[in-house]
Amino acid sequence: MDYDAYRDDQVNTGVIAALIGGFALGNIWEQELESNVDIAAYVLSITAVHACTCSALTSAFLYRILTSHNDEKAVAWAHNHALLMKLPFYKFVMGTLCYLATIILYSWAALSAFEEAQIMAVVVGVMSVMTVIGTGMLLTVDSPESYTAAPAMTVVLPQKDEDVSEDDGSKKLQLYPGMIESESATDSSSQATAASTTSTSPFQQTKTVNGMRAAVL
Repeated sequence: MDYDAYRDDQVNTGVIAALIGGFALGNIWEQELESNVDIAAYVLSITAVHACTCSALTSAFLYRILTSHNDEKAVAWAHNHALLMKLPFYKFVMGTLCYLATIILYSWAALSAFEEAQIMAVVVGVMSVMTVIGTGMLLTVDSPESYTAAPAMTVVLPQKDEDVSEDDGSKKLQLYPGMIESESATDSSSQATAASTTSTSPFQQTKTVNGMRAAVL
């Protein structure tokens, strides 16, 4: 990872962790402890608040370290403290899972008098939790690092535009990148390319010079 990747990772994690922690904290004030389900939900909410707050604060500390030093030194320091750099994300995942579990328990307790709605809310909540867990596992097993980038196609272009003058009055021809055609192309393909070039080119007309199609300025 480079400097920008380390910095952006801390910013993104800290912001989202603070958001989730605020949601979890808001649920605490409205919860009444009347059953074991309520107590479990309350404990999970407290855990989510602590984990997300810890994630946001550690992200802020690491962000300050990265931005207050030279880029090369900051990247070298981050490489030597790889586990510490990942700690905010781990705490964020912990707090998020606790928050999702809290929502499931809250909905179960609140809809105790409505069995069908209770079951529906729990099913949707479990599906959300499993989606988050499944996505995390997939990204761990099938990481982009295991893929090889496809070779880039190299296009050789002239160092600068070449002006080609021709004794045709006041007109001047200038080679236009992307308009050069192979002399071995068939007449039909040349006509199709010329029509396409004429419709999309910013020049008024085109002309062929030494087997190369150029735009008339």
